[in-house]
Amino acid sequence: MDDLRTPPRPIADYLALGPRAVLLDEVLSVDDDGIVVAAHVDAGAVYFRDGVVPGVALIEYLAQTVGAFVGYHEVTAGRRAPTGLLVACPSARFPAAGVAEGTSLRLEAARFWGRREVGAFRCRAWACGEQLAEATLSVFRPEESMVESWKSQL
Repeated sequence: MDDLRTPPRPIADYLALGPRAVLLDEVLSVDDDGIVVAAHVDAGAVYFRDGVVPGVALIEYLAQTVGAFVGYHEVTAGRRAPTGLLVACPSARFPAAGVAEGTSLRLEAARFWGRREVGAFRCRAWACGEQLAEATLSVFRPEESMVESWKSQL
């Protein structure tokens, strides 16, 4: 997976999130089937508590990795990054109890099923050659009109 067809933009451009919510740092590689991104754990991370990000919080890092995959393909096609929803996690394993400040993460998401509105991804998080998390994530992309309707009700 080394196909960066267009020069990468800041990863936040591929995610429909506010700046404080973005946990990822950069796209390392992407193709039609998956993406690899980097993230650096720091004390400013939204899930950072008592010197670590809890291992189970890596689910959000993995979900954002999926979001970056979808967003990359939308943005490079001239559309904006879509809102996506994590709808299921049929399997997950978090061998790491926590991830310390200063840890550099390598996050991977590989699509194994899907179409434009829904998809399923095998995801993994690594640091220093050690697997910290793995999960299967199912995601849904609602129509923008649905998203706008939800926002107007907040």
